[in-house]
Amino acid sequence: MRFKAVIFDLDGTLLNTLEDIVDSVNHVLMGYGLEINQADYYKLRIGRGAQNLIRQASDGKIDEDKIDDAVKEFQRIYAKRFNLKTRKYVGIDDLLNWLDKKRIQYAVLSNKPHNLTTKIVKHYFPHRNFSAIIGQQTGIPLKPDPAQVTKIISQFQCKAEEVVFIGDSGVDMETAHNAGTFALGVLWGYREQKELLKYGAIALAHKPKDIEIFIETTI
Repeated sequence: MRFKAVIFDLDGTLLNTLEDIVDSVNHVLMGYGLEINQADYYKLRIGRGAQNLIRQASDGKIDEDKIDDAVKEFQRIYAKRFNLKTRKYVGIDDLLNWLDKKRIQYAVLSNKPHNLTTKIVKHYFPHRNFSAIIGQQTGIPLKPDPAQVTKIISQFQCKAEEVVFIGDSGVDMETAHNAGTFALGVLWGYREQKELLKYGAIALAHKPKDIEIFIETTI
């Protein structure tokens, strides 16, 4: 097959994490006496890191010198409740089973903090053999910077053009292109088709099974 490996985004791609994130951010906002936001508001803002999320959710009403404290509070709360409402998307386990069967390597790259990314993936996928699980790390730029993708590809020991980068947002599609990988957008996540296409999705999947078909039939 043309593709030797897959890199997955986490939020909105492997897991529906929306409600636990919403509840955690809103808890922080209430602590600052601010109005909370509805889930649809957050759908368009998840994916560029916790600091960006808190800054937007507070609409600039948390002083800049207090943003870091607010982010730490969000991360503390979310680390305790990340598994209350979060669920795997239907068909994801079947897709991972298929990748194992085909001996296609796979990894996770998220803009969540690294420790949280690892904790969440290992909780929901305890028996999966991910080649890498990587989140935000100090001194390394977030997606759409390709640095972490390049690092993962070196572990795969294949070429960038042999890797499918799978995600639900424009950030993911940008990341895929910046790293020279194939950009595949999923339509069951937090963003709409028009955003995925705007930022360069080369193919779209309506359900996880579509990814199997795509990988197996693409020459």
